[in-house]
Formats: sequence, C-alpha cells, structure tokens
Amino acid sequence: MRLTSLFFCLACGCTFPDLTFDDTPGGGGGSSAGGNAPTSTSTSTSTTGGEGGIAGGPSNGGGGNGGQGGSTPCDHDGDGYPRDEVGCVEAGGSGGAGGSGQLVDCNDDNGDVHPEQPDDWYVEPIPGETDPVRKWDYDCSEDAETQYVAGTCPCQNNIKRLENVPEGVEGCGQMGSRYRCNIDLVANCEEFETDVLQGCH
Repeated sequence: MRLTSLFFCLACGCTFPDLTFDDTPGGGGGSSAGGNAPTSTSTSTSTTGGEGGIAGGPSNGGGGNGGQGGSTPCDHDGDGYPRDEVGCVEAGGSGGAGGSGQLVDCNDDNGDVHPEQPDDWYVEPIPGETDPVRKWDYDCSEDAETQYVAGTCPCQNNIKRLENVPEGVEGCGQMGSRYRCNIDLVANCEEFETDVLQGCH
C-alpha cells in the first residue's frame, strides 16, 4: 500500500505541460518580449464642401466654401486646392486644371478663390489682383464670367437682360435693372427687378 502511494506521487510529479511556440509577429506567445508588432501607416486628405449662392465678397469661406481643410505649405488659404508650384502639384501640372489633370489654386491667398465653384457669384473684386480679368476670376477658369446677360431691349430669344451696366468684366459689381420679355408686342420688354448687382466669377 505504501509502495503504491509512493509510485502514484512520483507519476504525478513527473507530468509536464506541452509547450507550443507562436512565430506570428506581435503574437508574443513564445517570447517574453512579445515579438515585433506590424507597423501601419495612415494618410489624410482634405476636401472642400458645398457652395453657396451669390457672395458679397471675399470671406474665406463665408460666401461659399464649406468644409475647408487646414492650411498647409502648399495650400496657405486652406481651401483644399494646392497652388501651381513645383513640389505642390503632380509632374506636368500647370494652369487652371494642370497638365496632369490636377486642379490647382490660382490665388492661394484667398480661400474664396479656387476651381469647382460654378454656383458662387461675387460683387467685390479679389483683393490684391490688378489684372481686370483675374480680379474677378473666383473659379480659376482664366476668364471672368458674368451672372447676368448685359444689354438693352428688345428681348431676344426670351433672354432676361440686365440694363445700365457695361457688358463683360467691366460690368462686374455694378448695379442695373433686369428686364424680361412681355407678351405685349408694342412694349415687349418690362422691368421686373431693380437694383441688381452684376455678379461675376
């Protein structure tokens, strides 16, 4: 009996658990150091938000731009578009749309000035710009489009007209009255809106 108990105790004391090793990075199952965890990288992008209607003038986002990104070395005004400069645009990029198709900012000092804002019209020129076209080119199209057709009666092809302002960029920001066609054949043009500012972009 005593011999049987002694044999049983020796058998229990010589039992050892099976060891397994995990060589998965970061697993740490077979190493007290825990292994090497895999590295990860992250990138971030900034985007521009929705656009407004007519804007009273430069406001760095108040007139039209929503959701602007923060300022970066290639995007001082934080509108989400890089300026056309080596190191800021892809190889071959230049001009309004860039040779590589990348859209670039034509004025990196003003957050209201950038491509892709066809719905914003401005009645104040871009501060600091002296060229008659560039000072109204808020959408970086390399042209200054007018919001309303300027001209005088009679109405042609049912196009509403803004009278008493010069045509083209010379009329930007100036005030006139809008006319539309009337069914009256004698006086076929009638005033329907006064004190209208010619918006441009």
